[in-house]
Amino acid sequence: MGNALIALTTLLVSVGPAWGQTVSGPELRGRIEQITDSELIVRGEDDRLHFVDTAAIPSVELGVLNPGDDVVITTNGDGGRGPIGRSVRQRGPAEDAGSKRRAFPPEPGRR
Repeated sequence: MGNALIALTTLLVSVGPAWGQTVSGPELRGRIEQITDSELIVRGEDDRLHFVDTAAIPSVELGVLNPGDDVVITTNGDGGRGPIGRSVRQRGPAEDAGSKRRAFPPEPGRR
């Protein structure tokens, strides 16, 4: 009985975090540099270019995007060239507050 309880606890502890991660998935935050038929090229907050496969992203979410938009992309893992996107949304001003990037350019004379 004790061994079965330990095994069950170990299984739940090891599966729990993996299941939780697949529900929301890791996020990529950045600015769209280019949009192609099959991928978004995004400059991440780490200042690197990321090639995001858009095959799994609903076309309704992709249709409103333009180069220069700040976005948050939920990913499902890595594809051949980069992460596989699962969903995308435009980043709002409240989310930009914690970002390294400025939502708007500074006013003249201010820094």
